[in-house]
Amino acid sequence: MATQTLPRQTSVQLTAAEASLRQLLLDVAQHINPDDPADLRYTGGWVRDKLMGMQSHDIDVGINNMTGYQFGLKMKEYLAGPGVEGKYGAQGLAVNLHKIEANPEKSKHLETVTTRMFGLDVDLVNLRKETYSEESRNPQMEYGTPQEDAMRRDATINAMFYNLRTDLVEDLTGHGYEDLENGFIRTPLEPYQTFRDDPLRVLRLIRFASRFGFSIDPSAEEAMGDASIMQALRAKISRERVGVEIEKMLKGPRPHMAFSIIDRLGLFETIFTDPEHAHTFQPEVGKWKAAYDCASKIIDLSQADLHVLFDGNEDTRYLTWILSSAVPWADAPVPEPSKQAGKQPPPIAFDVVRNGLKASMKICDVVRESTLHAEEIIKCKDACVKRLRLSSNEADPGSPAGRDTLGMIIRQWGNSYRCQLLFAIMLETARSTTSGRDVISEFITFVRHISKLELLDAPNFKPVIDGKTLAKELNTRPGPWMKSALDEIMQWQLRNPGHATPESALEAIRSKHGELPSCLVVHFLSLTIRPLFSQTTTHSQAGMTSQSRRSLNSQLGTKSSKKLDTIETPEEALHKRPWKQRKHPEGIQLLDWSLRAMQVDQKRTDHNWPLVVPPVLALIDDIDIPYKARGCQLLDLLLQATSPELLAKTGLGQVFEDAVTPCLSYLPTLTPEEDSAVILDAAYPALMLLADVRHSVPSPRQQSESEDLQRRERFLAHILHHHILRSFSHVELQDFPKLITCITRHLTALMADLGLATVAHLTAIIPTLNAVLACELGRYAGAMLAEASRSMQRLIAEAWPRVWRWRGEILKGICLAWVQAAQSDEGARLEDLKADLELAKAEMIKVVKMLAAAVDATKGTTDETVIDLKAEIEELITAEPLLKDLFRGAVQ
Repeated sequence: MATQTLPRQTSVQLTAAEASLRQLLLDVAQHINPDDPADLRYTGGWVRDKLMGMQSHDIDVGINNMTGYQFGLKMKEYLAGPGVEGKYGAQGLAVNLHKIEANPEKSKHLETVTTRMFGLDVDLVNLRKETYSEESRNPQMEYGTPQEDAMRRDATINAMFYNLRTDLVEDLTGHGYEDLENGFIRTPLEPYQTFRDDPLRVLRLIRFASRFGFSIDPSAEEAMGDASIMQALRAKISRERVGVEIEKMLKGPRPHMAFSIIDRLGLFETIFTDPEHAHTFQPEVGKWKAAYDCASKIIDLSQADLHVLFDGNEDTRYLTWILSSAVPWADAPVPEPSKQAGKQPPPIAFDVVRNGLKASMKICDVVRESTLHAEEIIKCKDACVKRLRLSSNEADPGSPAGRDTLGMIIRQWGNSYRCQLLFAIMLETARSTTSGRDVISEFITFVRHISKLELLDAPNFKPVIDGKTLAKELNTRPGPWMKSALDEIMQWQLRNPGHATPESALEAIRSKHGELPSCLVVHFLSLTIRPLFSQTTTHSQAGMTSQSRRSLNSQLGTKSSKKLDTIETPEEALHKRPWKQRKHPEGIQLLDWSLRAMQVDQKRTDHNWPLVVPPVLALIDDIDIPYKARGCQLLDLLLQATSPELLAKTGLGQVFEDAVTPCLSYLPTLTPEEDSAVILDAAYPALMLLADVRHSVPSPRQQSESEDLQRRERFLAHILHHHILRSFSHVELQDFPKLITCITRHLTALMADLGLATVAHLTAIIPTLNAVLACELGRYAGAMLAEASRSMQRLIAEAWPRVWRWRGEILKGICLAWVQAAQSDEGARLEDLKADLELAKAEMIKVVKMLAAAVDATKGTTDETVIDLKAEIEELITAEPLLKDLFRGAVQ
């Protein structure tokens, strides 16, 4: 309890401004009624502060016979009179009156007028007496005597007046001087009735006691802790006013003392409660003392070890005390969301601060985040401190003390994380009162490490590239996927401080080399692509395990697989395939980028195999041709990134073959020509690459590499005879020249893969190519003739040791094609058609030259002793002069 010796003074020393105001007010009173001027007094807190030697810029002026508003109007009238200007040492003194209506709910029981003069805030109000009812703290107001006005006040030290006319201090309760000298807080009237009349006085007394370090009268404390008084405080006092009093306490010089009094009197649940909701959870008030004791220690450290959490911000000190009052509510279960809204309600501590103290939303949000993140913060701190104690490589990437780990979690906590750390310190301290642990020291270690890693401003770190730039580099549309992708980039930045620049990030994404692309691949496959494809189950996937390996027990066509054939509505189909929805255009493109990035590093494929195979198969098995074709293209990319060992280990070669093979049957007339060309252009390359990957490494049961190569040749031969050549026979050459061109192009590629083994299939290939070359439509389809000629070139290049036997058939097809091209070229009017025909003729000349070279290379090795190709060609020219240009220079 603070004590001081006060002189039994009857007057006070006024400042120049206070003296000028006094003289002005007296002159106004004389102006209003010269015969009986009003008695004016400075009241309440100004007198108390003056006697304690403290300066106050707020003065309440009590008037005995009129309202403050009436007096204020008369004062304006007086100041506007002649000869007044400059009298009080303030040129052009103007009075702006602000009338404040009575508002009992805000503890404004009487109309007042406020103004500012001489640098002082002045309130004008009449002296009054109050009569209370049982139902409300709002009194009936009447004009009162100075004695009545003094006795209605909350404390004797606030009930002294300074009489402007007599220049004397009046202690009308008889205890004001004494209590001020002894550091004692008491009520002018009997405490219980005082608090029954106005329960807000309970909080005001606590505030004044903590502000001045005074003790409270024991009889007053007894009444303050009375159950009926606490109930009246709950029922009669607006929560806004409660919040104002608590804020003044906590922003005063002794908030710890204020909380100690509240705690000692058992007022916690009366003050820190949610009056708008009935909660079954009882706050753990026993933890509160440890929490606010800890708050006091934390604030003492705000200039030392924990200064970075406060950063010189006075609001943080205030928030620390508010957060300590939320600790007893921290373990309350989070309320269940309502069936109507479905939104997760805030924790109870949020409602207590919001509804119980009417705190600002900014403060309430800090309380909410602190309560929600407290457990995570404590676990993070424990893991980090443990790592720091046990490992010299404490900040390794990905470790609990790593810069990336801490940086990302701090960003998740948000800008208020410093306050959240303070709350976690208090909460864990309150829980650990019997364990003997030095929680504050552990958090100091944690905070120092955060500071050492330069993560104090982590919530405000910006990614080195923005979402639009990232989407552009990945060739996809911006969307919700960007947020988490930018988080992945931020982790990379945190792991590489000083080296992560916009240029290095863009270069890594473009080249697909390095750490950042590896992280993005994992991120896209697991967090963006996988959710989009998770509901899609296909026939191909039915033959796989969850790790994307072939299932030994799977049998397509069993009862379980029949579920895949059930008819779906368009809405159901779209729901199960969200990757086809317009709002998710990024899924397939990000899958494409990821597969290309996997080609750079085989480890990426091995690591992400279970994530990448299902979406690829889902696309191939889709009913829409564009998606099927895209799936085949992506499978091609996947196989380029897949090692033979991985494919053999997972056993998915057959699964891939079974998935792609049906695509080869999409032919006219059931499938439009353009769609057929699209899917064949994607499916054939994927199958041919599958042959290379699947059969390039002998399986454990094979005895030699040659046997594996034989299996590869058999696989390619199967594609040749059962798909490519059958497609030629199935499609009408006259009707579908574009598709024939497409199939011929893949025949060329297949022969390149077969190599010398092409010899075994000449009897089937040459007649097919001749049929294309001899097609009557050829004169209008130069592109088809050019492709067939290139295919014949490939045949000669791969099977040259045996083509001499087939020279007559080859020449036959080329000659027929040349004649058609030459005749059509003469009458061609369209420039495009003419250009195509010229290109086709150039390719045919190459065929003849290659044939001649092949025959020449086999001289002396054939069964026939003499092959006179020149004579054979001259005979052809004689029969058809148009062939002269075809064979010019072909045979020397």
